[in-house]
Amino acid sequence: MNDPFAVKPTRFGLSFLGLVAAMLIGCINYGLSLGYFLTFLLTGLWAACGVAALRALPGLHVDVADPPAVFAGEEARVPIVLNGGGRERPDVDVALRGARIRVDVPARGDVRADVLVKVERRGRANLGRVEVRGGDPIGFFEARVRHDEDVTVLVYPAPERGAPPLPRGAGSGEGGGTRVAGNEDFHSLRPYVPGDAPTRVSWRHAARSQGPLVVRTFDANGGGAALLDFTALRSLGAEARLSRLCAWLLRAERENVVFELRLPGVAVVRGQGAAITRRGLVALATFEERADA
Repeated sequence: MNDPFAVKPTRFGLSFLGLVAAMLIGCINYGLSLGYFLTFLLTGLWAACGVAALRALPGLHVDVADPPAVFAGEEARVPIVLNGGGRERPDVDVALRGARIRVDVPARGDVRADVLVKVERRGRANLGRVEVRGGDPIGFFEARVRHDEDVTVLVYPAPERGAPPLPRGAGSGEGGGTRVAGNEDFHSLRPYVPGDAPTRVSWRHAARSQGPLVVRTFDANGGGAALLDFTALRSLGAEARLSRLCAWLLRAERENVVFELRLPGVAVVRGQGAAITRRGLVALATFEERADA
């Protein structure tokens, strides 16, 4: 927390102070000795709450982690960890772009507060800075301090609903065909789950180690790769093209299909699997259309 720390009276605190001032005027006009006592007592309470508000946030440690990427129209989950720094801090508000969450911070140990912020547009969205608010037990004052760094989140295009089937193409390069689940070629090993055929269990690995059983998986050639070309969708607007390409990328991952993503001015993304799909989604999220696209 590097931003200036500020404490201000709330509306309730200002109203209370105005009431005390009116009481003081009445005591002066009518010479009410007990009224003076009550007025100064309430003034001392107001001042004590100000001191409590001044101590509400100093020493509080706040760590803001980068939120995971989301699709446009979804809520970004911003993880925020607070540590009391040796003092218990009840009713601490954590705010970010209009979203707020209230937590009780223990004296020792961490507490996590996940703030949900809805994002509408793809790209690298700047969500602003996290603001932490505290105050006194009665609510006369509010203390505020802002985190020293902006929170950013990568936003993928919203996948098109009801997108047409994947466009198939011959692809390019060695091994251009789609690989699907089958029985032809050994693919990889995965942990055993109940229901797997005993013939698929790798007994050789089981004999070598005392670890859990693993199962061999196989695949087969399933035809041409899916060609996902931005320029081939000229009937759609730029954002609509990206939404369709996003839907196709997710479908290719679900169906274990090799795809080739082509975007103007961007290196071709080709392959299959979660890691390659994420590369394609990042390319879609950060894509800037050229005039000749």
